[in-house]
Amino acid sequence: MTTTDLPAGGAPSPGVLTGLDVTHRPGVPMRTRDGVTLVADLWHPEGAGPWPALLVRTPYGRTLASAITSPHPSVLARRGYLVVTQDVRGRGDSAGEFVPFAHEANDGEDAIGWVAGLPECDGRVGTYGFSYQGCAQLLAAANKPRALRAIAPAMCSADPAEGFLFHAGILRLGYAVSWGSQLSGADGFLGPAAAGVLAARIAAEDVPDWAYWQDWTEGRCGPVADLRAVEVPALVTIGWYDTFAGGGARDLAALSDNGYLLGAPWAHMPWSPDSDVAFETHLAFFDQHVAGRPGPRLPRARSLAVDGGWQDLPAWPPAPTRQRFYLTSDGNAATRWGDGCLAPQPRTGAPVVATYEPAVPVPSLGGAANGNVGRVGRVDQGPVQDRTDVLVYTSEPLTEPLEIAGTPTAHLALSSTAPTHDGCVTLCSVAPDGSCGNLAFGAARGTGDLEVELAPVHAIVPAGHRLRVAVAPSAFPELSPNRSSGWHQVVRVLRSGSWVELPVRT
Repeated sequence: MTTTDLPAGGAPSPGVLTGLDVTHRPGVPMRTRDGVTLVADLWHPEGAGPWPALLVRTPYGRTLASAITSPHPSVLARRGYLVVTQDVRGRGDSAGEFVPFAHEANDGEDAIGWVAGLPECDGRVGTYGFSYQGCAQLLAAANKPRALRAIAPAMCSADPAEGFLFHAGILRLGYAVSWGSQLSGADGFLGPAAAGVLAARIAAEDVPDWAYWQDWTEGRCGPVADLRAVEVPALVTIGWYDTFAGGGARDLAALSDNGYLLGAPWAHMPWSPDSDVAFETHLAFFDQHVAGRPGPRLPRARSLAVDGGWQDLPAWPPAPTRQRFYLTSDGNAATRWGDGCLAPQPRTGAPVVATYEPAVPVPSLGGAANGNVGRVGRVDQGPVQDRTDVLVYTSEPLTEPLEIAGTPTAHLALSSTAPTHDGCVTLCSVAPDGSCGNLAFGAARGTGDLEVELAPVHAIVPAGHRLRVAVAPSAFPELSPNRSSGWHQVVRVLRSGSWVELPVRT
């Protein structure tokens, strides 16, 4: 689907920004292969150059560029780069029609070639940016632009469906609503009443007719970048609490020897704590792979663990073993006050029966829930785990620290009275005072037993803490609720033989 009346994102350039010790050239046009004019701003050190170039292409206004998570372009220019910030097709001052992801491969390739040919550029180009800008990089890099030396796609997914707008085939409702309203020029759902407003609209089937909503809900989200075709080094930034963490981990694996990881317990934005580490890592990456400057070589992975410090690792995941914990109960695992036990050895127990009311879905609390519809990151899960439709399994206190590094998985021996059912799994660390912080989340939808892939995480669970796994029937509004039963109550049964498997570094 294309649209011709979509409001352009971003404001026109206000003109030359003065008072800096770098040169700013706003409003520089280029032509794509099909004759569409795209507009960019240029930032570079004072003098004639030429310099290696860094390009960011954005639908959110080139004046902002990617400065909501990265330093302002003038900062990179001060470090010896020509920095080019460009409005993508149909956004800001650029001409044409904006269709998410549709033109970014060819337009990005054209832009990289154009930047390389500028008199201020020495012919070497790298790209950066997060979210949509990261996807645009991957699509362009798969076209193999000759001048491209390295890319730094952050918090994104090569597939705009799975890993971006969908999680295990389930629509990321909160994110899709927020992003759809943003692209359509409408107000997002902001403020503490956001989830309630959204719940009421969904219950009344009163979802506004955004430009791309029908396409997205039917799975037509845009082209997938072929990462097998990417031949340049790629610094992949993953936030352990970011919406796109799973997609980023799959991208990193697909990039193979070209992939480098920067990981931390960040949500989509802002990147805190330690955003300075993100900047210095990106700069070292570009200095090494774009500018060819001397300096220390980056490790394959640089990661900040939850409840731990920064680590430089030879690979990601760092060759962990897999340790399985079994969900056991005598039949009363509902709520955190029940008898659910997370045990290192299986045992025969009783099935756990819980009733779910689809009209009152289990809320998503913390984690990767989009910032416009709820609090993100690490949040005490106690309020959710007090619900009787949430099954909770807790281990004995750990006798020594446990380092989890990679992608946890779970197997749910589940049945229900609904045609299909969801298994929403949250891995937590429980402190001695009873506070319960989420570490990773994943979900699956299907019939019968479910295999669940959680988001990647790096965390150190201290000695004296307990591991906990919570199994819920929904996670609203992070994920679209399962409506296969209509609004009828659903009886769910979780049987013995369910487990979670953790990637443990020893």
